[in-house]
Amino acid sequence: ILFVAIVCVSPLQGQSAKKLVKEAKSMYELQDFNGAQERLQAALTLEPDNDEALFLRGKTYKAQKEFRKAITDFQAAASKQQKNDELFEALAQCQIEVGAVSDALISIDRMLVLSPKNTRYYHFKEEVLLNQKDFEKVISTADQAITIEKSDDYSYFMKGRAADGLNNHSLAETQFIKAIELALDDKSKRDNASVLHPYYQGLADVQKKLFKYQDATLNYSKAISMNAADVNSLINRGIVYFETKDFPAASADFTKAISMNAKNPESFYWRARVNQQMGQFASAISDYNQALNIDEKRAEYFV
Repeated sequence: ILFVAIVCVSPLQGQSAKKLVKEAKSMYELQDFNGAQERLQAALTLEPDNDEALFLRGKTYKAQKEFRKAITDFQAAASKQQKNDELFEALAQCQIEVGAVSDALISIDRMLVLSPKNTRYYHFKEEVLLNQKDFEKVISTADQAITIEKSDDYSYFMKGRAADGLNNHSLAETQFIKAIELALDDKSKRDNASVLHPYYQGLADVQKKLFKYQDATLNYSKAISMNAADVNSLINRGIVYFETKDFPAASADFTKAISMNAKNPESFYWRARVNQQMGQFASAISDYNQALNIDEKRAEYFV
């Protein structure tokens, strides 16, 4: 009797780490992250310190939103790729996702050491600091970026947001205006609504706080024209109309805002106030009740 043994051999066996990493890169580009990870694991079994494999596997984990695994691989790869700013950027993004903001800022600072004139990295740092409400550092970081690139409209915009956070609304207004001026001078941005919309929105918000109602109305209208789904600007323009006693215009804005988002109590509350001023008390009571039904904890909704 003749026995024949059949041995199953993995197609990955016998391949070099270099070839496995090359195959993994192709799979990563095709978004076959599991296939890429299988080859990278095989490569790392052969060469545990292969920083190229570690970096690429970290990228696959990041794409799959497995941020802690990605951080582990990125940190291991960084020991050999200390001049790879792309690696530190990916690491910082993952650190933010898991709430390790202090570590992320260290990674961003490393990026800036490697590429000290890359204003996009300054923007990244500004955004992280703004989310932490570290407004003074946002302003100092933005100033550094502007020193490198005087036409950096985004850093002026971020200075405006930080100044607004510090309740320095006059400074905020000047920074938003400068951001808009620079963007309008740039051929690639002057017709780009996604760039200009938040600039006009931010400017209008601080002008409203400064009681510059005519300017605020104009700039809210510009923001709305650039983004028809901007409910917040619609509500805020309605509030400005209310404060200037243009009740029909205010009512129209709040009614439109309600048609766009019927779950926002502010629209009902402010329309109720308009109705009250216009002597339409039944409608006012109805809208106050709607606001209360949505958010019963807001004391100002009680009448």
